[in-house]
Amino acid sequence: MDLWYYAVLVLLAGYMPNAEVAISAFSICLNSNSWEFMISLSFNGAGCVRVANELGRGNVKAVKFSIKVLLVTSGVIGAVFFVLCLVFRKKHCTLVYK
Repeated sequence: MDLWYYAVLVLLAGYMPNAEVAISAFSICLNSNSWEFMISLSFNGAGCVRVANELGRGNVKAVKFSIKVLLVTSGVIGAVFFVLCLVFRKKHCTLVYK
């Protein structure tokens, strides 16, 4: 479903006055969105496998530790990217809309 949505957005962006810049900016947004999805999906898969293995062994302490590690890791990664977005937001806007 998302593929058709993005295809229609690219088609509509082609009709804008400055289509090359609009499509380039849209491509950058799609690329960063897919990277974000891949990173979060990989953490989800790794965490599920780790928790399932530890539950299979009957080691509840390791399951709790694994969940804590996943939560802290994802929180730190989210905070780092949040700070990066705050730091570079003005620079990105001046490059796109110049």
